[in-house]
Parts: sequence; structure tokens; C-alpha cells
Amino acid sequence: MKSLGKYASSVTKARKGTASVQTTIPIAVAKALNLKAGDRIEWDIRAKEDRRYALVARISKRRQQGFPLMPKSLKDPYS
Repeated sequence: MKSLGKYASSVTKARKGTASVQTTIPIAVAKALNLKAGDRIEWDIRAKEDRRYALVARISKRRQQGFPLMPKSLKDPYS
């Protein structure tokens, strides 16, 4: 797989009382993935030895209908 560049962004808490965090996607990454405001993305987390990788892809409009939501039973690990 060919690298198209490395980009960095910060992770912040999304909202008080939620079990999620958020990050800003650099514009170069958004353009490379053809992302627009309001699009949904899918995270595929992989492990190789002691490293973790996240593969990110835009979800097509057709697949967005069945997008799973995080169960309410999960506690906020960042509170």
C-alpha cells in the first residue's frame, strides 16, 4: 500500500457526558478521501505486533442507513 502522506491532528473530548472523542480531519486528508461536511466515515482498527493502525473510509450514502450507533451501556472512558 502506497503512502499518500502523514498528517497529525489532536484528539479532544466531544461533549461532556458522552462516550466519544473528536478530531479535526486535515483538509488534505478530507480531499484525499473525498469527504464533505456531514459525511459518515468508517474506522477499521488493525493490530500488527505492538502497533495499532486505523484505516478510514467514507461510507457511501447507500450504506449510511444501517450505520450502527454506540450502545448506551458503554461508559465514557474520558470522564
